[in-house]
Order: sequence, then structure tokens, then C-alpha cells
Amino acid sequence: MITIPLSTEDLTKVRLAPSPLWETITSFGVLLHHGRDSVHASWATRTRRTLPGTDLSALVAAMCVKGRCPDFLTPPPDASVATFGDELELLRATPAEVVHEDVEAFVRVEKEQFGSLTPERERLLEVYLSDPECTLKRLVVALRRYHDLALAPYWPQVQELLEGDVIRRGQALALGGIEALFSGLHPKARYEGGVLELDKSYETVVEPAGRGITLVPCVFAWPRVEV
Repeated sequence: MITIPLSTEDLTKVRLAPSPLWETITSFGVLLHHGRDSVHASWATRTRRTLPGTDLSALVAAMCVKGRCPDFLTPPPDASVATFGDELELLRATPAEVVHEDVEAFVRVEKEQFGSLTPERERLLEVYLSDPECTLKRLVVALRRYHDLALAPYWPQVQELLEGDVIRRGQALALGGIEALFSGLHPKARYEGGVLELDKSYETVVEPAGRGITLVPCVFAWPRVEV
């Protein structure tokens, strides 16, 4: 269970913000770990035909753990940053020390909390520790190429779904308040008494501490819910 206690201040800072970068990252996770047995199987099958010969090694390394990735890959989306290119430039500007710290923390948590980091996956992630600056550059190139091949042809449909979801949830918030918004968030999400809970196989507490919460609708996350 993931528990997110929300203060009164947090509840005044609830935002809805789609992210083309998050969508791209999540779609690659589907392709890498879920493609043949997910609701996106037909997309995954078509996309795999377009990728041979494309160097995605830096992206594979960053996404080698199913369902999780280092934090620097998914910076909090800004509602004013609407395009994939804009978000990719923000990712490109990530300081090398932040990349190193995030990957180091990710490896530590995977070992201590989940016990699921195989030696092979640890070797893949090592490139971000040994040369974070160069590997980040390779990652940005890989993400651009992957997005152009895998997401761009479908982006109008994806964007339509995201915009529709934001409108529906915005209406729920306006008409019914926070309770209405969170109660319809996801079948595995429950909100009561200022606490949002997500049904997961592990236990952790996420403390917004007055920073609020950003809800990121994501086509390729469905039917999962992620934090």
C-alpha cells in the first residue's frame, strides 16, 4: 500500500497535468515489460516493427526494472510546458550529479525494499553512475528517436484521450470537490480523511509536505496506477 497523507495546504495545490515525456517513458515500459499481455498489445506489435536498428540502449538501461525508474526521468510536469520537445530539453538540462544521485538512490531502494535488482540490471544502470553526463546525452537522443517512431504517429489520438480525461476530472473537482476527484481516480485508489491510498504489493509513505499533488493522466499507464 502506498499512503499519501494530504494536508489542507496540499489539497489547495492539486493539479492535473498531462506529460508527453511521461507518456513516452511509460509507453517504452509497456513495450519492454508488458507489450504482449497488455491492453496495448496491438500497438506494441506494430511499434516493434519500426524499431530494429535504433540504438535505444541508454533507454533500456534506465527502464530495466519493471514498473519503476529513476526519478530524474519523470520530472514533475508543468502545465505550461505542452510539447515533448520542451520537456525533453528540461530533461537534457538535468545536472549530472542529480542523475548520479537519483540512480544511486534507485539502486539502493531496489535492493533494500524490493530485493529485485538482478546483477544484469545493476550492470545496465551502472552506465548512469560511471558517466552520467554522457549517458544522459545518449538517453535524450534515444528518447527523441523512440518518440518519433513509436508515439508521434499516434499522438493526436493520445492527446485527445488525455485532454478528455483532464476535462472530466476537472469537472468532477469543480462540481464535487476533492472527494469527487479522488473517489473516481482509479479502482485501486481510495481517499478518506485526507489520506490517499493506492493498492500496491509493497508498503511506503509519500509525504507531499505542503507541495501539493500533481495528477498525470497517462494512456500507457492504464490499467495500472503509478506514483
